[in-house]
Amino acid sequence: MITKIVSGYLIDPWEQKVEKVTLPNNNNEKIYELIGARPFEVVSVNKKMDGIFVDEEGLYREMKCPWLLSTDWGKQALVNRGLMLGLDQDGESTSPRESLKIYGKSSVWRRCFPRFS
Repeated sequence: MITKIVSGYLIDPWEQKVEKVTLPNNNNEKIYELIGARPFEVVSVNKKMDGIFVDEEGLYREMKCPWLLSTDWGKQALVNRGLMLGLDQDGESTSPRESLKIYGKSSVWRRCFPRFS
């Protein structure tokens, strides 16, 4: 089986930035590493089948960094890091269909608490 490499967007509210990353498609270990959490859930963000992978237990973490993302269905409140990927008709991860610039502009940062380096 050939491993396909896809691009995604790592959204980091702690650093208040969105950056392009590459990873093997359907690689849960890499997703855990990038978002810094397991398990994850996927939140649909648009009709183009882009979704953001986020910490399923993020709201229960001691250290939280809330932020908002504009979606096709309104604002979505999220916490901690998220990884934006697309999805094809077979359920395989793909690069997002929207641009990095769109997600950078549609992210609204909030105050993080507490954060210890």
